[in-house]
Parts: sequence; structure tokens; C-alpha cells
Amino acid sequence: MLLLVLLLCYYCSEHHAALPPGDEDELWCPKGCCLLRDPHHRPGYCGPRTQFYLCCDPSTNEPKGHPRGWGFAKDQALKPDPSLWDRVDDRPCARKDAASRKPKASTAPQGRDYI
Repeated sequence: MLLLVLLLCYYCSEHHAALPPGDEDELWCPKGCCLLRDPHHRPGYCGPRTQFYLCCDPSTNEPKGHPRGWGFAKDQALKPDPSLWDRVDDRPCARKDAASRKPKASTAPQGRDYI
């Protein structure tokens, strides 16, 4: 068991871990936001895809929080409401310098929590 834990720690320290397909295939941000890579992760950080990005206001580049993830393996009822959220997988922010700011508390509409 200890060997398994050590191997897992070694693997995660060398590679970016990801959730299996169907968990975070789509990234969603509040309406009007764009997607920016979060620079606050140390090398070797492992975690869900949503933790590697920030939703930002494109006019000010102010971070608004992390995006929500959704995938085909999750219940359709858990998918973010398109009237309040935009799918942002392919909408990067134009400027990169705003990522050094800390995200403010999210003012995004709160839906059902999901893992």
C-alpha cells in the first residue's frame, strides 16, 4: 500500500493529473467572461482542469473566480444554465498580465454544487 501511495505521489509530481473524460470536458464562466490560465500553481501541481484557469472580465481583465466544469458523464441537470453562463473552452483573454491578481469572491450565480 505504501508503495502504491509513493508511486502515485511521484507520478503526480511529474505530470499534470486530470479527471477522466466526461467530468470536465467543458469549462463555463459567468456571461461575458473570458478564460485565463491561473499562474498561481507551483510546478508539478495536480488537480482538476477548472483549477488551472480563471474566469476574467475582458474589459478589465479582473479575475472573477475559477470556471465550472461539466462533462457528458455528469447529469444533464447539473450543466450550467446557458442564460447565466457561457462555455469558454475556446475563449482565451486577450491580455495575459491580469493573471497575477488574486481572484475576487465570485459574484457568479450559484447553482447546484457538483463534483
